[in-house]
Amino acid sequence: MSRAGAPSPWPVFTRPHPRRETSKMSELVLHGNLALNARKYRDKEALVFGDTRISHQELYARVNGLANGFLEAGLRQGDHCALLLANSVEFLESMLALSRIGVTFVCLNTLLTPREMAYIINHSDARALVAEAEFGEKISSVLDELPRLDRSLLFSVSGNIDGFRPLDGIRSTNTAEPAVRVNEDTWMRLAYTSGTTGLPKGAIIPHRSQVLMFYQFGVQYGLSDRERMLIAGPLYAIGPFVWGLMALYFGGTLVILRKFDAQKVLQAITDERITSSFMVPTMYNMVLAIPEEERRAKYDVSSLCILSSGSAPRHTRTRELMFNYFSSARINDSYGSTEGGLNTNLSHEDQLRKITTVGQPVVGCEIKIVGDDGRELGPNEVGEIWVRGLSLATGYYKNEAATAKAFIDDWFATGDLGSMDEEHFLTLVDRKNDLIISGGVNVYPTDVEQALYRHSAVLEAAVVGVPDQKWGEAVKAVVALKPGAQAGEDELLDWCRKELAGYKVPKSVDIVTDLPKNAAGKILRRVVREQYWAGRETKLI
Repeated sequence: MSRAGAPSPWPVFTRPHPRRETSKMSELVLHGNLALNARKYRDKEALVFGDTRISHQELYARVNGLANGFLEAGLRQGDHCALLLANSVEFLESMLALSRIGVTFVCLNTLLTPREMAYIINHSDARALVAEAEFGEKISSVLDELPRLDRSLLFSVSGNIDGFRPLDGIRSTNTAEPAVRVNEDTWMRLAYTSGTTGLPKGAIIPHRSQVLMFYQFGVQYGLSDRERMLIAGPLYAIGPFVWGLMALYFGGTLVILRKFDAQKVLQAITDERITSSFMVPTMYNMVLAIPEEERRAKYDVSSLCILSSGSAPRHTRTRELMFNYFSSARINDSYGSTEGGLNTNLSHEDQLRKITTVGQPVVGCEIKIVGDDGRELGPNEVGEIWVRGLSLATGYYKNEAATAKAFIDDWFATGDLGSMDEEHFLTLVDRKNDLIISGGVNVYPTDVEQALYRHSAVLEAAVVGVPDQKWGEAVKAVVALKPGAQAGEDELLDWCRKELAGYKVPKSVDIVTDLPKNAAGKILRRVVREQYWAGRETKLI
């Protein structure tokens, strides 16, 4: 980690002069390896989705045909296109085709309400929309509120939506590469944050940042063209998107599930001889909640070589269970964000030695811990995590104030609290806005959640501050139990008293069937908290 003012050790990539031509091979673009992979791997499987199997050569032709179809329909370089799609072949092909013609895509979380979708479509200035028929009623209900959408550029997938043209109907028979030049500084995607701290913000992700992230992961994890990558999470979320497109970029095979199902994940690993996968901790918890005897009798996971997790810390018990069950795999954790890109990796070797951390900075990334006074803090001091590196976003779309607040010089202020030890291992403490101040004492929700996760009956936990006449905020735990497990409030409170300092012990525990999550599978403490603050004039956050 470099101190402020010290020369940066990370590589400097000189951007080409705008009037100077560069060769195609020098450009870092999402679709950059499609042609190479088509020539090099030809009939090798690129994509597996249900009964559909598409080779690299076929994928190249299909993407070009769709890209030319978009152009013939009226889309132009520099336009923005919203995608309201569940995991499918069309989702992947649409992203690659739009990338190929310099159209910035905006992936919509399919779980959003129609009004939330309308906000993002309008804010992003999307001119076109590709929507799945499954979500037709939802999007049609707000179509009149979307004045920027060109009504001739509405396309449907897997069925009809009134006023939309079938996407397959515009696919061109011309499968040659479109005559559009896209460079590495072109905006690939507007990635809207999950809105954990207010209205979603559209992070601007250029091609260069995305592809350099692929290489960061490739170097860190040893990924190659031999990968058979399983993606079970939604492709509109950053983690599944990055890992899925990365497998295709490097010439591997991508196997995608329509949606997450723990049994289907294990079946896919068994049938497709999966070598690598990315899942969020909640998904691993659900897989491991299947009785071990059943898992070992029905499924073969010995083909796995690499397993990764992100979006939220994995808890100690989950790590131990993963090491035991996925014994053939190297297990890694990463820390990063939509805006900050890839920041750290906790290697397989350090999983248990540094179990409370999220690892060390990856190649091409620097991290520093900053105090409230803007001063860089020393080892083991808690402050805000700032990052800079190869895969940063370039700001927020149409939000200069938020950009100026978060993107400072060439650093990104993450809004996460953490500390770094003498070996540069990063420990996450919490989100700044999730801090609970109870009786003037700081309580970090993650500390309490970690203790709850060590209880054998707990599947998920969220800890929030709730209004309290005496303490200002009281610590409240909201817990979902594993299927078939039993535990009451008193038992869980007794457990916490054994595991935690007295001031951290929740004043109460609510037991629920499920906890709200965002597209990445991260539990939304904000949503949990809101039900307890409803009707209050002020909120201590």
